[in-house]
Parts: sequence; C-alpha cells; structure tokens
Amino acid sequence: MFGERVDIGTISFACAFDYLDLRFPDFDWRSRQPKCAAWFTSFEARTSMQAKRHSVA
Repeated sequence: MFGERVDIGTISFACAFDYLDLRFPDFDWRSRQPKCAAWFTSFEARTSMQAKRHSVA
C-alpha cells in the first residue's frame, strides 16, 4: 500500500486504523480491507507506534 514510506499521510492513516481498532472493534475493517490491514500490521510494529501505544495506556 504505502511501502516503507513514513510521512504525515501514512501516520494519519495509521492513527485512523488504530482508532478503529480501539473504538469500533466490531467494525472489523481488517477483513474487508486486507491490503490496508497487511500494511497496518507492519506499520504498527514500528517502535514509534509501540511507544505511542504504551504512552496512552
């Protein structure tokens, strides 16, 4: 989808997908958008995304 690119656009998409997982777990966007889900799985493994997750919890 975006490859290894990291900029304000990819960060915005990642935050939106993370928000969907957090607030609307029954929405199940991942099964309907497998390419986005695959990209997000790799993006959310980034150290910066993990740090964000731990700082919010």
